[in-house]
Amino acid sequence: MGCDIHLFHEMRCNTTGRWLPCDTWDDDDGRIGVAYGRNIYDGRNYTLFAALANVRNNRPGDETRWGPMGTACDGGDPIPVIHPPKGIPPDACEEIQTHVKEYAQDGHSHSYYTLQELLDFDWNGTEIVNRGVVSNKDELDRIERMRAFYKKHSPHKVEYVGPDSYCQATSQDGATVVTWKSTLADDCREFLSSVVLRLSALAKIHSLPYTDIRIVFFFDN
Repeated sequence: MGCDIHLFHEMRCNTTGRWLPCDTWDDDDGRIGVAYGRNIYDGRNYTLFAALANVRNNRPGDETRWGPMGTACDGGDPIPVIHPPKGIPPDACEEIQTHVKEYAQDGHSHSYYTLQELLDFDWNGTEIVNRGVVSNKDELDRIERMRAFYKKHSPHKVEYVGPDSYCQATSQDGATVVTWKSTLADDCREFLSSVVLRLSALAKIHSLPYTDIRIVFFFDN
């Protein structure tokens, strides 16, 4: 079963101190939610989910589950977590509070981050160790050639050369487990380029400090 994120953004009024909704909310058959197509982010990126709230961060241990397939791996090391889930802030806007209540036990791992917290975190400097099974010989040859090239010209890039296509397990002959590194910025680029940049623009438009802009979110399966 897949996991989805419900992510909203708010800003704090500089006169009343209240948190105000920045999403476009709608009432769909009695259930309040963000209007269709107006979500600030609705992607399904399990690396991001793991970093934000330790959700779907169960990469180790998968080898046991996939083992009978033949060549298998665990997907990589655990994703570094920015901060464990903090819950929904008690002063969140009414729309968010209502939406959370409607999902009740179906929602989990509730949390939030200010824009300042997102900007302070070192996305580019946080490394992720990945592992995947590659059975395509051309792909394996490409990886070997790229690593040989970087070893000669840019040694620091060697361990960042990974496959374009891979899986966690296969019964095909000649499959190989490949290990490579990436950064959290690489794997969460869509979130950073859409959400964080949009929040930054919002702060500038309203002349607000980064601590007065935040995302609030939870997950459901």
